[in-house]
Amino acid sequence: MDDLAQRQLAAIAEFSAAARELNRSLWLRGGWAVDFILGRISRSHRDVDWFAESKDADALVDLLRQLGWTEVARAPREQQRDLVKGDLDFGIALIRLKDGQPFVGGGPYGGENWPATMISESRRCQLHGAEADVIGIEAQIEIKKMTPTWVPHLCRRQKDLTDIMLLKSALSG
Repeated sequence: MDDLAQRQLAAIAEFSAAARELNRSLWLRGGWAVDFILGRISRSHRDVDWFAESKDADALVDLLRQLGWTEVARAPREQQRDLVKGDLDFGIALIRLKDGQPFVGGGPYGGENWPATMISESRRCQLHGAEADVIGIEAQIEIKKMTPTWVPHLCRRQKDLTDIMLLKSALSG
């Protein structure tokens, strides 16, 4: 494990624990979610991706500011909150829940459905002593498959194809 991965993992553990102390829901998604599901680091990661409820966004951003993070504007604020701390990068996509169904929290896609099992099949996972809640495996697969359709400027990436294969293997194993 390289230095960046160690620091990302420590930041995941710190943020997850602090959010639980505040009784705020937070779910890991993306490449780090794959690794937490697998129980091993499968590749290097540029950033750490999260989902959080829109109603918790300000409290979570304030928490990260207290931990030394700085908010940067990359996406519509009601859709995603992005924060950096040195070379560490967190992207917190915001969702709204209605009867357990997750929806995009805001921005140009506000109100669109996320996969139904994203939260209902989430689980708490551990990796190298860090603990985080992770979105459901089938939802993670669907998001990785659909991203180029949902966001046309993001082409199909080899890392996503590999992640899909690893997640399918985790489902069957």
